[in-house]
Amino acid sequence: MNNSNHEYLSVFGDAFIYTDKETIEEKWSPLAKAWFEEGKDDPDVTIIRVAPGDTYYWDTKAGKLVTLASFAWAAVTGQKTDNSDGVEGKLNV
Repeated sequence: MNNSNHEYLSVFGDAFIYTDKETIEEKWSPLAKAWFEEGKDDPDVTIIRVAPGDTYYWDTKAGKLVTLASFAWAAVTGQKTDNSDGVEGKLNV
């Protein structure tokens, strides 16, 4: 999600959790040391893998201000907003 540009992505799928030393060793990055004081041996280290099953995106073509104005106008007038300023759809995963 990128709120500043009104870009959104939803991913639904299956999550797999790994706590075994072999997977942690394979996936370990030195950057992770910032969160785990004991490094790879920290008992809180967990690897989470997500296998996406369904994804959906939405983005504005016109930009944040125009989109906000469109929604505000629809709210004030009681009319349905014109969705033509958006781009949306499903991604094939």
